[in-house]
Amino acid sequence: VITIGGCSYVEIIGLEITQGRTGIETHYGDNDHITIKDCHIHHFGNVGIRIASGKQTYFKCIHNHIHHTGVHGEGFYIGDNPGDTKGIPNPEHCEFVNNWIHNTCYIKNSGNQGDGIELKSGCRSNIIRNNVIHDTKYPCLTLWGTAGGTLEQNNQVYDNVLIHSLDAVVQVTGETDIFNNIIIGSRDTVRKGLSIEENLVSGTRLRLARVFNNTIINLYARISNKVNLSDSSIFMNNAIYAAKGEGVRFMGRIDTTAYSSFAGNISYGTPWVTGDTIPGFIRSTQGFSAFLDSLTNFYPRVNSELKGRGVNLSYVGANAQRDFNGFERGQVWDVGAYQFNPLSAVNTGWILKDYNGGFMDTLLTGPISIEAFFSSFDKADEPLSITVSPNPFKNNTSISFKGLSDAKLYNPTKAIFLGVYNIRGQLVENLTQRLLISGSSGIVWKPYKLRQNHYFIKLTIGNQAVSKQITID
Repeated sequence: VITIGGCSYVEIIGLEITQGRTGIETHYGDNDHITIKDCHIHHFGNVGIRIASGKQTYFKCIHNHIHHTGVHGEGFYIGDNPGDTKGIPNPEHCEFVNNWIHNTCYIKNSGNQGDGIELKSGCRSNIIRNNVIHDTKYPCLTLWGTAGGTLEQNNQVYDNVLIHSLDAVVQVTGETDIFNNIIIGSRDTVRKGLSIEENLVSGTRLRLARVFNNTIINLYARISNKVNLSDSSIFMNNAIYAAKGEGVRFMGRIDTTAYSSFAGNISYGTPWVTGDTIPGFIRSTQGFSAFLDSLTNFYPRVNSELKGRGVNLSYVGANAQRDFNGFERGQVWDVGAYQFNPLSAVNTGWILKDYNGGFMDTLLTGPISIEAFFSSFDKADEPLSITVSPNPFKNNTSISFKGLSDAKLYNPTKAIFLGVYNIRGQLVENLTQRLLISGSSGIVWKPYKLRQNHYFIKLTIGNQAVSKQITID
């Protein structure tokens, strides 16, 4: 319906596209700095959004709703097959954020593929985060790697909710960082949740794959022995819990030189591991009671076996140091997508509704519902301001905020920080977790260790920041 060719700095916002062949595609030359946002693309003959080869860079695809596709049927088709690129690089430096993708060729005979997002071999330095993808024919995410790129060019895939595919939910063949994802299958079937294997098309062995701190539910992780897990690849801190079938399936014996690539994983299933027994996998003793709710809320309980048993992977990068809810992992890492917050025994982020089988009109409830997800994010931000009363004060004071809603506060795409600073600009107290627990209505603060003086309180959400001078008498 819409073809982009030879363009720079173009925005496509708020369109509904239906009954065509492909919703939006690139063609005829290079394109850069293209934004596709808030579009509803549905019930059409082929792919939702196709960004082909031809030096496509700095695309931002944000907050789009794509569903009921046909023929090839991918929600996003990114890049071309190696033989079709004619030596032109596949897309680089693109972001796919806050998209809702579902029912891609999912209905019988409606199409022959239907990945949620397919990132072709040779795509580099792209980000896929905070998407909700469910009910796909091919994997929710198919990730072919960077075709020989450096570790710094790995594609980043994190903080996604991926539910139910007729294939593996996630398939990766290399050069990708995959972390903090919640990957869920049907309770009634035994399917692959995360498939880590060689590229069957090119025959190249997997390399530079870093898969860590994912929560995989009612699916098994399939790990091929035809992979190179000794070149900075890791499979660590993953929570893999299957109500039916095994948790981890090794396809052939893993070479002993790759043992160091595995650590901190906890697996539950019958059997919990098949095909090999190697260090780095712990057999669950709690089963689904490790979570707050075995059906919908996979946040760890206070006494969960997931707490404190992960490997500290801070070296991977700044994005990896926060969990699915945006909470800092600190020095002692938990297993799975969540880091237990000692200030709160409840899940302050997304909570799933029933996911078992078929299309879901409402997927998420809790502090952020799916309705809030697709109506409140990314609207024009009301200016933030801070009110402190009384000010000056001696014992305690109330801190409230204008322009702060719960949808904005719990938005997983925007880093949040509330801190108190002295007049030299040094952080003296972190109030972020208290704010997340209390919600957007504000907090009551009592400074226990601060002397009489002037200070500043500063709230940062994404690229917005506001501060207020306060005085302790």
